[in-house]
Amino acid sequence: LTNQAHYTDVVTVDAYMRTEFPGMSHNTVYRNLKEFEEVGIVEQNTEQERTRVKYQCDFHHQHHHHFICQNCGKVIEL
Repeated sequence: LTNQAHYTDVVTVDAYMRTEFPGMSHNTVYRNLKEFEEVGIVEQNTEQERTRVKYQCDFHHQHHHHFICQNCGKVIEL
C-alpha cells in the first residue's frame, strides 16, 4: 500500500454503489459510509460543502494529518 491516495466525493461513491446495486437507497450508502468512518475503515473530509471519503489504510496510526492538493485532490499522509 502507498501513502498517497485520493479522497472520493461521497456523491461519486453513491452513484457507483447505486449502479452496482440498483435497489440500494441513498440513505443506505450514506449510513454505511458513516458507520465505516466510525469504526475507522474510511476517513472523511468535508471541504467547500463537499464530503469526500477515502479508505483508511494505516491502521497502526489512525490519528494522522494530510496535505491535500486543492487542484487534483491528491492526498499525502503525514
